[in-house]
Amino acid sequence: MRELIRNILMLISNYLFYKRNGKQDKDVNELLYKNYLIYRKNKIIRYLEQEEGYDKEISYLKKQLPYLMSIDTEKVKRIVDRIRVETHVEYDNEKNMFFIIRNNKKLYMEKKLNSVDKVLDYYSYLAYEQTEESPHKYLGNGFEVKKGEIIADCGAAEGVFALDNIENADKVYLFEYDEDWIEALKATFEPYKGKAVIEKIFLDDHDEEDKVSLDTYFNEKDVSFIKMDLEGFEYKVLEGAKELLRTRDNISLAITVYHNKNDEKVVREYLKDYDVSVTEGYLMHQWEEAEPPYLRHGVIRAKKRIR
Repeated sequence: MRELIRNILMLISNYLFYKRNGKQDKDVNELLYKNYLIYRKNKIIRYLEQEEGYDKEISYLKKQLPYLMSIDTEKVKRIVDRIRVETHVEYDNEKNMFFIIRNNKKLYMEKKLNSVDKVLDYYSYLAYEQTEESPHKYLGNGFEVKKGEIIADCGAAEGVFALDNIENADKVYLFEYDEDWIEALKATFEPYKGKAVIEKIFLDDHDEEDKVSLDTYFNEKDVSFIKMDLEGFEYKVLEGAKELLRTRDNISLAITVYHNKNDEKVVREYLKDYDVSVTEGYLMHQWEEAEPPYLRHGVIRAKKRIR
């Protein structure tokens, strides 16, 4: 047993050395990385075995490594593979971008996704995230974008949330700071000029040069539905929406809460005047290096409580 432990520790140490020093020996890296992942998985299982209510998740983890943040690897792979087969990809020669057809609408991809395979790799998991089986689904269980909503899509990326709800909305504001996505967003929402507003703005809790808070942006504008998927900056952007959330009575929010270990806790506390629910199931975000809790809910759905 001691010899086994020494070997595992040596493999981990070697992997971390290779990672720090950027070594490119593919075979060695893959061997070290695989052993490192097994070590991490077993560490997480031991942690969960000390908690209550995770029998199903422990069973999944004992059978396989997590896949794309998901625990039920086999189910997710089946869904992703099905989406990949069913997805229709085309190339726009005029715009020099690939696009896919989603619900009879064109969804353009950034130019870095410059092959059919890259588009399918990206889109198949993106589409899975918004299926009923995913803990990452923004809407569901009666929590929907209603007719006439004014949407703030914070962290729009490729714009799939806005595109899926453009027909119901009166207006959609898409906030995205990544220049690579801006060009794709303009192409996707070209048919909705006047209804879709694309803003290359860095949302924050204060205003500074190219940064702006939601309080400032919507000071004289209406908004009724806010979706946030900001790679861990959700709480900071919420801090910049204090007045907005305090003074508007009709706002609903869908907020990702898995990027940082305490996201769900702090967002729940912040939204104490809201009726809050979370998506079913768990995500394992960056589980290879994450701190507990390893299993995190994907999205908080919130609607202001009627007094």
